[in-house]
Amino acid sequence: MSFLHARDPRWQGPARWYLYFDLLKNIVLFAFVILVIIEGALYRHWYMDYHSTVEFDSGETAADFFLRIGLALIPDILSAILTHTLLHKQSFHPVFALTQALIIFCLYPSAFTINLIVVYSDETGYPYIDAWQALCWGEMGMQGVLIVLWAGLVICANNV
Repeated sequence: MSFLHARDPRWQGPARWYLYFDLLKNIVLFAFVILVIIEGALYRHWYMDYHSTVEFDSGETAADFFLRIGLALIPDILSAILTHTLLHKQSFHPVFALTQALIIFCLYPSAFTINLIVVYSDETGYPYIDAWQALCWGEMGMQGVLIVLWAGLVICANNV
């Protein structure tokens, strides 16, 4: 099955838009991953420079990856890999598409909310806190776009 020109009758009608939404979602996901990597590296550098004289547990900082971002990002990356593997083998079924879209669509609002709460209520004081928060607001914006795209994927997969 070609990615954008499905010959499988299960992917005709409104469901054919699923593949276009998935392509757009993967482009946004790629940009989001790059932003997350940049934010994580800069935060660690800024935080370590400022707190180099103080003993601290970096796992307890506001940049806790899994709660803020990884909760939805890790399943989304695994989903993208699995989706394209199944598309390549012509085994991508609409029921699987709907199931994965519903699960990941439910994860992103949770991660978005936790990210918002953690970043907004962070009381860590260091010189680059404004730059870090700006990066986090950008991440939340991309999470919002991914929420909308996953909602589109749910709608497209539901119209089979």
